[in-house]
Amino acid sequence: MRSIIENIRIKAGDFLLKKQMGKQQRNVIFRNLSKIKTAGIIFEARPPENIDLVKQFIKELKKFGITTKALGYAHEHRKNIDMIGDSTFTYVCKDDYSFFYETRDESVKEFIDQPFNILIVYCENDYFPLKHVATLSKAELKAGEQGVCDDIMDFMIRIPENKGLPELQEQLIRYLSMINKEE
Repeated sequence: MRSIIENIRIKAGDFLLKKQMGKQQRNVIFRNLSKIKTAGIIFEARPPENIDLVKQFIKELKKFGITTKALGYAHEHRKNIDMIGDSTFTYVCKDDYSFFYETRDESVKEFIDQPFNILIVYCENDYFPLKHVATLSKAELKAGEQGVCDDIMDFMIRIPENKGLPELQEQLIRYLSMINKEE
C-alpha cells in the first residue's frame, strides 16, 4: 500500500509526464517479428530471477536477428543494489529519479531516445519510473502485459494469473510472429 506522500509524488509526476507527452509525435508501426530489427526491454530487476528471464528472452530475440537493449529498474536505493550494466543491460534505481519521478540518469535518457522498432514492457508491476520510460520512449510499437501501463500500450497480451513473465515472452513471440505475416 502506498503512502500519501507517494501518491502525491505519482500524481505530480503523472501531470509532468502528460505535459511532456503532449509535445511528442510518434507513429505506431506494427511489424512481424521477422521484420523487427531493434527492441528495447524494460523490466523489474528485482527479484534477481527476472534478470535471467530477460537474458533468455534476449537469446530468443537474437534468433530472429533482433538487436536488444534492456533497462532494469530496482525499486530500491543505489546503496542496496549491486548490479553492473554492460552494452546490453542498464540498471537504474529510485535514486536515479527526481522527487516527481523525472529521470536524472543519462543512460535512461539515451534509452528513451532510442528509436526501437518495439519496446517490450516486461513487468508484472506498474512502477511509475518504468511507466515514465515507456511513455516517453520513441519506440514504434509498445507491447506488454495487460494491466501494466495500459494507457500507453499499443499491443497488450492478457496473461492468465500465476503464469508470469515466461508466458508473456512466449505469447509475445507467438503473436508478433502472426502480425503482417507474409504468405
